[in-house]
Amino acid sequence: SSLSPGAKKHPPRSPSPSPVPKKHPPKKHPPKPKELTEEEKEAKRLRFETLRGEFLEYSNWRLLPGKTVHQDDVVKSFRAHYPDRYATEADLAKSEIEEVISDWYHRKIRLSVVEGVYEGFHLNPKFLFDGNVGAPIPAPMPEPAPAVQGNN
Repeated sequence: SSLSPGAKKHPPRSPSPSPVPKKHPPKKHPPKPKELTEEEKEAKRLRFETLRGEFLEYSNWRLLPGKTVHQDDVVKSFRAHYPDRYATEADLAKSEIEEVISDWYHRKIRLSVVEGVYEGFHLNPKFLFDGNVGAPIPAPMPEPAPAVQGNN
């Protein structure tokens, strides 16, 4: 079948009524976070500044330059450094520690972070216990001195 010049390949369609748009249920947005009062904002800022100072003190003892470390290990080590204040999630949320780590890292080191692994620093091995984060490794016991033979 040959088409004459200018003929359309498809026959014209009869005008059909336009489809009725589907009605979607209204999107449920999460509730907006409660706006903090000025006092709450100031308390949060002071807490962050306190944590910043404590993390700086911690970093001077427990972190060394070079290598890499996972964020979870730094969180555990930070908790171990302040066992009386921050030993549990109830004492200090992991997210708050992670925020302070990130703040310190981006002010001091500024290398990449991939999947929670920070480049450019690592935990001081002096403060690892049995290869895990925690208390310092106990010093090895000295070898007993050989018994001195007396003249009897």
